Amino acid sequence: MNEVTLCVMLTGEADYLLKIVARDLPHFQQIVQSKLLRCAAIAHMESSIVLEHLKDTTELPLDEV
Repeated sequence: MNEVTLCVMLTGEADYLLKIVARDLPHFQQIVQSKLLRCAAIAHMESSIVLEHLKDTTELPLDEV
């Protein structure tokens, strides 16, 4: 799915975490209903909406070690 920009396998209650980029809430709903919930491998799904990016970096403090 082009809308998925990150997919990771997790330990704990959830098996996977997907980062999905959508234009707006109706677009997100369309992705969920037409793609995710139609996948037989998905038995349960929860979603959270990002309200604000407080920090988003790939920079590592390697020189500080």
